Amino acid sequence: MDSSQPKRGFGRPKQTKEEAATSRERQREKRKERDAAQKAEGGTSRATLLQKSKRKALKQKGGAPYEKAKEKDAMRKRPAPIQSVDQKAADQGDAKAKLRRDKEAVRWYHEAADQGNANAQFFSDAVRWYQKAEDQGDADTQYCLGLIYEDGRGVEPSDEEAARWYQKAADQGHAVAQFRMGLIYEDGRGVEPSDEEAARWYQKAADQGHAGAQFLMGVAYDTGKGAEKSDKEAVRWYQRAAEQGHADAQLVAEQGHAAAQFSLGVAYQNGEGVEPSDKEAVRWYRRAADQGHAAAQFKMGVAYQNGEGVEPSDKSDEEAVRWYQLAADQGHEKARFNLTSLRKAISFRDGRKRD
Repeated sequence: MDSSQPKRGFGRPKQTKEEAATSRERQREKRKERDAAQKAEGGTSRATLLQKSKRKALKQKGGAPYEKAKEKDAMRKRPAPIQSVDQKAADQGDAKAKLRRDKEAVRWYHEAADQGNANAQFFSDAVRWYQKAEDQGDADTQYCLGLIYEDGRGVEPSDEEAARWYQKAADQGHAVAQFRMGLIYEDGRGVEPSDEEAARWYQKAADQGHAGAQFLMGVAYDTGKGAEKSDKEAVRWYQRAAEQGHADAQLVAEQGHAAAQFSLGVAYQNGEGVEPSDKEAVRWYRRAADQGHAAAQFKMGVAYQNGEGVEPSDKSDEEAVRWYQLAADQGHEKARFNLTSLRKAISFRDGRKRD
């Protein structure tokens, strides 16, 4: 500092308000530049250090100030969904802005729920904002309200309320809500249990590509619960679920459901949702065929006749005849045709050998 310049208070003129403001602004800019440089180099900014030192001092003192500081920190981390860019317009009565604001609130609460935020007050607020957005008839919002009432997040759990909100969303074509309605009717939660109603909702969701619903439609046709028993339809739905990588489709097959085993054989043979593998296809066909599944028995006959999915040394017309016969005995038309053709071929071949 220049010694010719008098120190403040010893003859140096006082700064005007404008000069003082400019000086403070310059100091702020310098601090920001310093903090930015320290952060870029991996260091900790002066502001952060100050904040940490204050927290440390408060912690050492303990008591209310420390708890208040902790509460402030928690509030800073909590999302504030109602503070949207449309807040001012919404407060002034703009209907579109209100809808955008409410839907933004719904998005924030939904994200927090997905991250496991189980604070009761938080979800009580969520219900209020969801119900505001629901006034616009939004299916996603109705579905979310169903989830909240089903899980009892911030509200008293209620199967009846959950079913009511799921129904509203499902009626608008919300596939996941339709799937939930199927589960509700199957279990009889908040409604009278009904396998037929469950299958009706599963069907709606399955037609929109919901893998879980497709799998449960397979179960319905496989067991005859809620739908007329049909191996063909069971295979079709199991296969569609398996093509989407639905783990339960394979799990059911592992547990011994012949229709599911056959559908996985088809999936592996055609490479639908899995890497194609004749060997893996035959493995699943065999498991289904051993349970008397006619179509699988026919596939086993084809495998042995053509040597597909079996060891070359295992290729055998006699084994093919055995499997075709088992399928033909159950009325499988293609098996009957192949059986007749193969027997003629074997007879002709044996006759030539004798000659």
